[in-house]
Amino acid sequence: MNVLISPYTEHYMNCYLNNLYSIACSCDNNYKLLSYQNEFSYAIIKNKLHFDYTDDFYLLIYNAIYKLNHNQKFDILKFPLGEKKKVDLKLLKDIPEYIESKQILFIMTDLFKFNNGNVFYSKIHREHYLLILGYNQDTNEFVVLDDGNKGYGIYNIEYNNFFLLIDQNTADGYVMDVSKIILPNKTELNHANIKNNANRLINEIKYIIHELFQIPCPTNYSEYCDFLIFVQRCFNRHISNKCLLGHLNSDNNIALGESLFDINKKLTSNWYNIRARMLKNTLAGEKIQYDEIFKK
Repeated sequence: MNVLISPYTEHYMNCYLNNLYSIACSCDNNYKLLSYQNEFSYAIIKNKLHFDYTDDFYLLIYNAIYKLNHNQKFDILKFPLGEKKKVDLKLLKDIPEYIESKQILFIMTDLFKFNNGNVFYSKIHREHYLLILGYNQDTNEFVVLDDGNKGYGIYNIEYNNFFLLIDQNTADGYVMDVSKIILPNKTELNHANIKNNANRLINEIKYIIHELFQIPCPTNYSEYCDFLIFVQRCFNRHISNKCLLGHLNSDNNIALGESLFDINKKLTSNWYNIRARMLKNTLAGEKIQYDEIFKK
C-alpha cells in the first residue's frame, strides 16, 4: 500500500512540527530548510524550567506550509490543520474512505493510552497529534506517522487498538486534502534569524549547566518527563545545527571553519549521553540527580 507522505527524519522536534515538515518535504524536499531554523529556547523563571519553540517559529512554519498570514499569538491546539471534524465513532469508521480519496487526518490522542514506547504510557495524560496516512485492509491496521520506540517514522496500529487511543468526548480531528496544499514557490533560509539563534545558543551553552543546577530535582514523574523532553530537544537541536552547517558550508558564498563542526559534534554527543543516563534512570526506577546526570 502506498502512502502520500514520507516521514521527515533528519531530526525530531515534536509531533506537530515533524508532521508538518513531513507533509511539506513530501511535496518539495527544499522545505527541509525550514526545519534548520530551529528556534528552540528555554528560560529558568523562579527556579522552574520553561521551554518550547518560539511562537514566531511556529508561525513561520505554519504560514509557510499553509501559505497563510496569521500573526496572532500561536496556539498549537487552535490553529487548524485542515477541515475540523468532531472525533466520533462515525469519523473513525470513515477513515479508510478519507484515505481512499487521498486525504490524511490529524487526530488528537492521549499518550497515557498509547503503548508505542513513550514514557507517558499508563502514567501521565498528555495530548499528542497522530497523523494517519493510510489503512491496510489486508492486515486491518491503520498506518500512521509517529515518534515510536524506533524513532519518528511509519507505524501500524491494529484497528481495535486504535479506537482505544481516542477520547471521543474531547478529541478533535482535522481532515487535510494533500492535493489542495499550495506551497509557496520559494523556500530559503533567513540568515538574520540564524544569526540571532547562534548568538542565543552561545549564551545558553555558556550558562546552561550553572543555571540547570539551580533547578530543584524533579519530585514527581511528570516533572521528570518534562526535563527528559527538554534534554531530547537540546540533543535534536544540535542535529539540526549539523544539517544547517552542512547546508551553509555547501554555499560558495559562506565559508565555515572545521571547528564549528567539531564543537557541534561534541555538543550533540554530550546531550546524547545525558539523555541516555536519564533513560537508564527511568528504566531502573531511580530518582534523577543532576550532579550525576551532568557529570563530565
